[in-house]
Amino acid sequence: MKKWLAIFIVSVNLLLISPAVFSDNTVAIDSTAAGFNQFAFQIFQHVNQQNKNIVLSPYSLASVLAILSSSTAGDTQQQLLHLLHIVPQTKNVNSVLKAIDTSIQYQTPCNTFWICTKKHVQNWLGLASDTAVVTANALWAQTGLHYKKAAVEKINALGNVEFKEVDYTRNSDQVRQLINDWASAKTAGKIKELMPAGQPDKLTRLILINAIYFKGNWQYPFKTADTSAAPFMNEDGQTIQVSMMQQQHTFRYSENEAVQLLEMPYAHVNLAMVLLLPKPKHTLNEITKKLNNTYFFNLLNAANDSAVDVKLPKFTLSASYNDLKTTLQDLGLTVLFSPLQADFSALTQQSLYVDNIIQKTYLAVDETGTTAAAATATTLFGTAFHPPKIFHADHPFILVIYDRVSKIILFTAKVADL
Repeated sequence: MKKWLAIFIVSVNLLLISPAVFSDNTVAIDSTAAGFNQFAFQIFQHVNQQNKNIVLSPYSLASVLAILSSSTAGDTQQQLLHLLHIVPQTKNVNSVLKAIDTSIQYQTPCNTFWICTKKHVQNWLGLASDTAVVTANALWAQTGLHYKKAAVEKINALGNVEFKEVDYTRNSDQVRQLINDWASAKTAGKIKELMPAGQPDKLTRLILINAIYFKGNWQYPFKTADTSAAPFMNEDGQTIQVSMMQQQHTFRYSENEAVQLLEMPYAHVNLAMVLLLPKPKHTLNEITKKLNNTYFFNLLNAANDSAVDVKLPKFTLSASYNDLKTTLQDLGLTVLFSPLQADFSALTQQSLYVDNIIQKTYLAVDETGTTAAAATATTLFGTAFHPPKIFHADHPFILVIYDRVSKIILFTAKVADL
């Protein structure tokens, strides 16, 4: 009898952080990032619904599928690689994924006198930036399934996937608690109960989990005193009052006939949030349909430093996508979910297939920046002789959080209803 493989993805974001350092495999990283990003916009378009918010971590989902590809063979593997737009020349997808994960989680080392002194002084004064970034993967495998030694060694050698053997057949409830504790620990307690009662069950054989937790701070934080009530028109046309943050600063900005783009960086890192705001007479759905890797980066690459008058609402969004199986099937990934066709022979001779893929996400945006970042955010308004660009996000918009070095997109969201 075929058994099913459950995949759960936990993605938590509180204003992201991500300095990047890469290996010499730059070409493979660039092509993989481009492929993942194309997948990011495709899945964003497929889950889009009128008047509905979106919070997705396409990188989290792509990571899980990329890791899964190394345990599959034949048509199953080919469909996975095709879905992620991974070129055939990329021989070891997991190694590239590990390089990207390492770059995202990289923290500036205390390797010089001045850097160490600065960190010690910040800690002593209580000014250390409250930043964290975690990406973690765990494969929870039924003990006794006779996994191929070479496959397990390959997983363990990568260092970005924990291989854990558990007993679903006898202790499924205990395994549930272990998995929930792991997910909670990796997401700083934001996801306390990933798996509800009754999951997993005795028929479960493998669970693959990817967790992403980011917490960071604006490079140029908003002042709480400048936040005030202001109108925001939801996608359904209803106007409500929201807490609207505001500031004037120099940011990277561009626009075309339909949309304004604003890039807002995070402190001391290579990560930034990009906001896409439709112009009058243009709708969010219109922009969403056009949005792909080329459209996005053409607009982003055209951005220049400009004085910008920014208004951005405070908001907290969360989402659960409990049937990504259907979305992925619509995008062409079919054999992975077929009891008769799924091929996991690279990992085990046990017949397996994927029953479903789930993602849970959380996104909070507010005025916060680190105290140290706020103390150094003293750049003067750089274009005093020219009127600032006006970027008032008082109607629905799209946001993308990406790493400016690797160009990898980590989060996408549509703010349609506050």
